[in-house]
Amino acid sequence: MGYSYYYLEQYAEALRELEITNKLDPKDGATLALLNWSRGKVDRKKKKLKQSAALKAMNEQTKVEKLNSVVNVADKIKPFVLRVQDNGSASVILNVGTYKKEIFKSREDEGFEGGGYDWGSLAAVFLEEKMPELVDIVQFDPEASMFCAYSDNREAIQRFVLGFKDACEDDDSIRDLFSRAELD
Repeated sequence: MGYSYYYLEQYAEALRELEITNKLDPKDGATLALLNWSRGKVDRKKKKLKQSAALKAMNEQTKVEKLNSVVNVADKIKPFVLRVQDNGSASVILNVGTYKKEIFKSREDEGFEGGGYDWGSLAAVFLEEKMPELVDIVQFDPEASMFCAYSDNREAIQRFVLGFKDACEDDDSIRDLFSRAELD
């Protein structure tokens, strides 16, 4: 039975049967060889299962860390909203109209209203001057009532929005950047 189980690659069953056979005849060389081989196979299988479980736990931890990273970013960038996709792409949106409206009011006579297109112009100046390495990576798709930036690279969007939000919170910096924004 042990021999059959072994060659069927049912090593735990082979080990069980071979241990019984070994107790009946401890000097049988063929039984001892198959018993040792079965133990090795069972031990390797257990080791692989442990490694697989450890790898799965690491993957779960990585998912949790990524989720925590997104949550931490989400808290830091309010009122911007970060949307992350499973494929690694991400976007950030802002429903315009209330956040930093005084900045846009300063150039109201030129036609700036604080809409999504105005935010897109401001974000473009920020990106070109403060994060030029992301110019070809981060894209904009504003609408009248919404600003949107997106990328296939989640980390790039996070870097952009964290930097842009920091700039928005520094009135002198954002006013300086806005002074070079062009009406779209």
